[in-house]
Amino acid sequence: GTEGQQSTKLKLKPNVVIGWKHEPSNCGLMILQPEEGAYDNELRPIIDRKEQRALQLPPPHWDPVEGWGHKIGGNSSSPVDDHWLAPSGMTGTNWSWAYAYADQGLLYHWTKYVKKSVSLITPGQVENWGTTACPKRGVLCKEETLTGVLEPYSCSHKEKKERAPYCDFFHFTGDRKPWWSNQTLLEGDLSKQVTKDGHGYHKLTFRQQWYWHLKQALKEIGVQHQVLALGFIGREDRPPVGRASGLGQMYRYILGKQNFARSNNVTY
Repeated sequence: GTEGQQSTKLKLKPNVVIGWKHEPSNCGLMILQPEEGAYDNELRPIIDRKEQRALQLPPPHWDPVEGWGHKIGGNSSSPVDDHWLAPSGMTGTNWSWAYAYADQGLLYHWTKYVKKSVSLITPGQVENWGTTACPKRGVLCKEETLTGVLEPYSCSHKEKKERAPYCDFFHFTGDRKPWWSNQTLLEGDLSKQVTKDGHGYHKLTFRQQWYWHLKQALKEIGVQHQVLALGFIGREDRPPVGRASGLGQMYRYILGKQNFARSNNVTY
């Protein structure tokens, strides 16, 4: 591969994974190539193997070395200089970043070690991993590292405090998600600051802009009157599951799945 190559030509793999803070992969924003049968033939078996292994492991029922079934670096099947890299500069070979045992780890494992075709993005840099431009054809390697490749395509609506593509989107994390907000207050903010023709939009916060676009989308399909029936959660009504799954919750889910399969004579 070509390390640190300067390029203004957009070169991205069919799968694009964006890192976030201390994570090499984040499920807030991604681009994946659709493929019929990929879930049944690839993803589901990976998930099943991971869950079966979790049942055999002691607490916390997760192996940060083997992860989803691949030991990063340190063995003959791993590419040379194989490690994960996060935007913060953190790096490693263990499956130990946030939600590596959940969707974010599965995303990284599947695109890099199963599909073997992924662009891994950190601020100002794109690592292209594949099998076509490698010393051993068909064997995964880091084909190239491109810098500045996304800057010419940036259409930043944010102040340019971050490198592309991070200056081109806003990631609602944790309690900052609009649907975790007080919907009545969001309604009040819009009525005070934005006219019917959209004047005043750019004075809104990103959360308020998101809500404005939601209302516009509902209006376009003729169901704008349903906006107050969406049932925003609100910070006082946090769901018992599904908000931020921990290892304990993961194990309870797997046990429940196993018990259901046994009671219904289903293979698991």
